[in-house]
Amino acid sequence: LIFVFVFFLSFVSFIVVMIYICKSCSTACNGCSKACDGCTKACSACCNEFGHICDPCNRVMERPLGGYVIFSWFLCIPAAICGAYAAVADEAVADCDEQPLEVAGGANFLLCVIHSLFGLYLQYRLVTGVDQQRQELAKQAEHDPSKANAEPTSKELMSKAGEIILYDVGFCLYFFVFAFSLIFQFMIFSWIGECDSASGALYTSAVLLMMFGMLAIC
Repeated sequence: LIFVFVFFLSFVSFIVVMIYICKSCSTACNGCSKACDGCTKACSACCNEFGHICDPCNRVMERPLGGYVIFSWFLCIPAAICGAYAAVADEAVADCDEQPLEVAGGANFLLCVIHSLFGLYLQYRLVTGVDQQRQELAKQAEHDPSKANAEPTSKELMSKAGEIILYDVGFCLYFFVFAFSLIFQFMIFSWIGECDSASGALYTSAVLLMMFGMLAIC
């Protein structure tokens, strides 16, 4: 009987201990669940904020020539940073007295700004032209219902781009800037060689701008 009584007490104690252990685990799981909910809310908030940050890029990509604009930023922004560093903080550039490498760095920075802004300008001019064509189509739809909700075709977009190339003053001026930018990079390579300069920043800026010029032509 004593053995049975002891066994019964041990069994009851075991059950009580397991109940407390289970409650502890349940509390811990609830804590983890709340922590995960907090992380989920935090991640959602971050995604929403970053989404707002990326909205301008999304708007650019949704418009005609969006790929060209992003491509110009992709190459010109790091090229501008390297050019600015070479112009104001690169000791290897400052030590060169034979050629104006500091001026070259500053010029590359300015060229990068022009390239980046011109992509947006060209896109704006094309979007404006497309909007004008849509308005013309809307007027034609008043007399011809079959043209209602019509969108400009790719041929019409190319025609509008051709008109900008031929008649837009901004594009004509940019043509000479673009040509100078490409030729100027070869001059920078020559200057770096004459100075025996180890300026990685200026060299990188020149390489990126040369890549931009050649790929933009293609």
